[in-house]
Amino acid sequence: MPYKIDLSTEVVADYQRLQPWAQRSLEAALLVASDDPHRLPAVPQQSEHARILSFADGRGLCMVEIDDDAKRLAVRLIEPPR
Repeated sequence: MPYKIDLSTEVVADYQRLQPWAQRSLEAALLVASDDPHRLPAVPQQSEHARILSFADGRGLCMVEIDDDAKRLAVRLIEPPR
């Protein structure tokens, strides 16, 4: 069962500022990640539940916090694609 994707108000605002192609790329990357987020690269010196998600051909980055109990992914945009 896929994890639920939880976008904060801040992420929604950031998402709306992205170009349409970058929005589609982020959506696709999040859907893939929701199936098995533990496959994403770990974030050095962060919580063991923190993962990094790239999108837009590696030009955009998000931090994903995995909540295994709730089967939820909290997403934060780190670097929008340029």
